[in-house]
Amino acid sequence: MTLVVRLYCMRVSAVTFTTLRDGSVVQEENRQLLASFQAVSAVIMFGCTTAVVMTVGQGGYVWSGSGEQ
Repeated sequence: MTLVVRLYCMRVSAVTFTTLRDGSVVQEENRQLLASFQAVSAVIMFGCTTAVVMTVGQGGYVWSGSGEQ
């Protein structure tokens, strides 16, 4: 693949991952399902990241460093 094609693929991936498709990028018929899976994984990743940040921010997780419980 050429550099232009790779950059286009990265742009399509970033648009799908961040905005659930903005309309400027039209996928081929056989790749629309893949874009849907990527959008769902972005939502799940956002939820997991938010949960970790909230847990650490509230002091629910304390790192002891020793490995013992």
